[in-house]
Amino acid sequence: MNLQENARQFAADTRACAMQMMGNAICIQKQLPALDMPDSLRSQIESLCTLLIVTKRNLIREIVEAVAWLESDPDQLDLWIECIRPWILDVMMSINECVEAVQEAVKNGATNPLVSILVTESATNILNTIPEKPTSDGCKTPKNETMNDDLFQQQVDPSAKAPYQVTPLDNFDWYEGAGVPTKCRDAEHALSVAKGILERSLAHEHAQAKNPTDAAELFDRWDSFGDYPSIYPELDPPFNPSEYARQRAEEICADSQNPTSNPSPEIEDAFETEPEQDDTPEDEDSADDCYGFYSEDSYPVGQLIDAIRDVMDRPELSPETLELLRVFLFAMERLPLVTPGVRMGLGLRLDQGGESDWREIRMEDGVFTLGRGTWTEGDADTETVFEVGPGHRDGDAFQASNFALSFIGCTEDVCREVVIDDSSDEPFNGWDLKKDKSRWGSLPCSFL
Repeated sequence: MNLQENARQFAADTRACAMQMMGNAICIQKQLPALDMPDSLRSQIESLCTLLIVTKRNLIREIVEAVAWLESDPDQLDLWIECIRPWILDVMMSINECVEAVQEAVKNGATNPLVSILVTESATNILNTIPEKPTSDGCKTPKNETMNDDLFQQQVDPSAKAPYQVTPLDNFDWYEGAGVPTKCRDAEHALSVAKGILERSLAHEHAQAKNPTDAAELFDRWDSFGDYPSIYPELDPPFNPSEYARQRAEEICADSQNPTSNPSPEIEDAFETEPEQDDTPEDEDSADDCYGFYSEDSYPVGQLIDAIRDVMDRPELSPETLELLRVFLFAMERLPLVTPGVRMGLGLRLDQGGESDWREIRMEDGVFTLGRGTWTEGDADTETVFEVGPGHRDGDAFQASNFALSFIGCTEDVCREVVIDDSSDEPFNGWDLKKDKSRWGSLPCSFL
């Protein structure tokens, strides 16, 4: 590996570390209010989160400024490393002090043990991406010789580190547009996540292309605006996202030239194409049945549809989960019409030390339900916020909209798990059913 490659790799590693700092700080901040602890410890953890976010911004700014001159003068890499080294060491010392303080508080019974799990796991996630200084022969110096991470060895279990992580980078804004990294259990998982990011991005750009049969245009759109998966550490053999994107662009556009070709299963998972309108009369007793909505309910339903699309962008989702989400989204987009055969629920769940909190959207047997709940020490507390079905409507558009805002907030919490269950009798095969948004206007309105 030459000096320029060393500089690029170190910049990429530093960027991945910075994004871990930001992602874990946000995760801690969201969960902190629900955990009991002394005010002094809470203040220390909040200060650590602030430090992580500030350091992330500083590192990204330094990367932006340094990349250009490192390309032309890679011999300056050592100087640049020395410039950012104090920031990273400061973060590591602060995390170590915070971990020690949390463990001491747990030992003394002064705080919830979940605080220790939260802070220690976050420390592990960040430590796993601390950049390693490359040597002149292209190898990397062991971390304990560069960033002194041996001070973590007593607090952080090394076995908890994920072998790989995949970070989606925005080609349009490579430095500030990075998404939340996905921790992967092995190289095969990392490669699958990376390809999934590319498939979704290519499918999205293909839908926006002026000429859907032009592979060069599709690749240029992806190269300018698409998502680029960064895998850390590098796979062996290496995976080249640009080469994969170029090859898939040719295959996708070739399929567009031949309408009888079968689309790639990965593309079908990545992007839902609008089904062609079918003028064939449908069963009036099934496809054209409406839930018991009022016209004003269209607004919170629209909010939920947008939130589900955001959920589908999560890179860690399996092809099976994406397929179920496609069906669920299709049924949501057909509202207020009932989609025959769909008996499904979509939930966002947060599990912490035997306790759970969730939000759920469910469509089953002609009943549409928005609900939430908690599970603590074996006791479940559930609440139906909004429900419409044959001959009844519980709740109003304001309650549905408040739920939608809460659900949107849950989609932004990377710690929440996507849970989708399908109790349908048979696999869904109703893609030819029509969507008719105009039906909302024909529904009654509670305001009149």
